[in-house]
Amino acid sequence: MRVFYLCYVELDAKMGGTRHVLEVVKNLGLLGHHVELFAPQIKLPKPKLKNVRIVYVPTIRTRIAGWLLFYALSFFWLWFRGRKEPPDVIYAREMTYNLFVPLLSTLLGCPLIVEVNALILDEMKMFGEGKIKLALARFCQRHVLLLADRILAVSDGIKTGLVQAYGVPAGKIFVVPNGTDPEHFRPMDMVQCRREVGLDAQAPMVGFVGSCYPYHDVKCLIEAAPLVSKEFKDPRFVIVGDGSMRRVWMDVTEERQVSDLFFFAGAVPYEKVPYYMNAFTICVAPFTRKRNENSGLSPLKLYDYMACGKAVVSNQLQGLRDLIEGNRAGKLVPPEDPVSLAGAIVELLGDQGLREEMGRNGRALVEKQYTWEATTKRIVDLCSELFKERG
Repeated sequence: MRVFYLCYVELDAKMGGTRHVLEVVKNLGLLGHHVELFAPQIKLPKPKLKNVRIVYVPTIRTRIAGWLLFYALSFFWLWFRGRKEPPDVIYAREMTYNLFVPLLSTLLGCPLIVEVNALILDEMKMFGEGKIKLALARFCQRHVLLLADRILAVSDGIKTGLVQAYGVPAGKIFVVPNGTDPEHFRPMDMVQCRREVGLDAQAPMVGFVGSCYPYHDVKCLIEAAPLVSKEFKDPRFVIVGDGSMRRVWMDVTEERQVSDLFFFAGAVPYEKVPYYMNAFTICVAPFTRKRNENSGLSPLKLYDYMACGKAVVSNQLQGLRDLIEGNRAGKLVPPEDPVSLAGAIVELLGDQGLREEMGRNGRALVEKQYTWEATTKRIVDLCSELFKERG
């Protein structure tokens, strides 16, 4: 199968979206398919992946103008390449305002698959976007999604949201959850990992790894910290990641007088992330109710935590109950409830046997069905079914 993969994701960014793109194209290549990945121009050398050709499309850093330039140039670039060597499918990671993709699919005579990782309108509202931008985004999304041959959503909540918001037929939306790399994220010795990343060898340690954005409720973790410190002497809370909320959360620790309990590591290289996860006694993933309750969740961090054999604490939100509670891989608490969050953390910090059992359960689950290879095989199977339907 020959795939044109189009995304507006910078391949040098320390973001979950970047990992998702690179893991899927890498595994497509390893499965014997040929991929041309079209992405925004960056300064770093192109990653070398088997059967994958990366094409950098020039753009500019100005936000909206940069998007439009990328959309236009990628359209002509893919059209030119497709006339010479037609793809079997165009696979596009959803881009809010890109109206060119369905036209490109029609001109090249190949099916279009659109991958959706969030309910964009909910995210835009959370970031305070105005009515004009919201209306434009709604128009563009509806246009692209209705014309796509297949839509891949990473959660059931996103599938439901697309049906309700745009009238997309449910029959052409397929849920394909995220995954992880169980060779990169694997159980390692805690003491050695703490030494590697410079963390206290003895302290009870609660860790979060992820982007510092409003839909991650680290504020709730900060409010839970004093309750945990009443039960355990000198616990440490480590926040790995960067984003618009990092400075805000640091200020909150000062206001709540718990800054001595917290360490904000910032963004760290991908190679170092498993060391941090294995340095933690338990891993947490608190989410806000807004945005996450509607869309459901398939967060990369949870699969990574479980692959490292760590018990996790997260929230009772769509997409997590079956994953975490159903497989006894951790504990879920109501979102935005610091007392319940603290209670779950205290319980797991005080029960090594339970932590280890949950860690083993999570690791086994990941190995069985949540690897990037398994995710990519689901995508390939859906492509095969689509080809049969189109004859």
